[in-house]
Amino acid sequence: MASIVQIGTRWRAQVRREGKSISKTFRTKAQASTWAREIEVAVDEGRNLDKVSAKTLVPSIIAHYRVLREESKRPVREKSTEDYTLKQLAEHFNGVTIAELTPKTLVKFAQARHRAGAGAATVNMDISKLGTVLRHTASFLGVSEIPCSRRG
Repeated sequence: MASIVQIGTRWRAQVRREGKSISKTFRTKAQASTWAREIEVAVDEGRNLDKVSAKTLVPSIIAHYRVLREESKRPVREKSTEDYTLKQLAEHFNGVTIAELTPKTLVKFAQARHRAGAGAATVNMDISKLGTVLRHTASFLGVSEIPCSRRG
């Protein structure tokens, strides 16, 4: 059974099967419900959903990273610095697809974090963690190109 939750003005659908989770955010509850049913059918039919497309949202990749860490027996500890950093990244890049993750969006992120009071080392650590998430998840899913390595 899928979980459909309202987040602000949008709706997030999350499907969990066999210890794996996949989620996506939509403008309407109906869209979220339709997508969730399609994913549940695909999983039940045994189709591989571990593919990253350009339309995949950054928070979904972060959520997938957390699942991978759980499976590797080295989970992200709740209330740890890493947990906080991942939450900050997911919140900031909410609604941003992998295709939209460019050096320009990273600069905007760094500027926003700096305005919020984060120092240079903290901002560097945040961006480094995002790179780790992308590299780790991409290598696991067999993705050859890391999106933010492009110029743009």
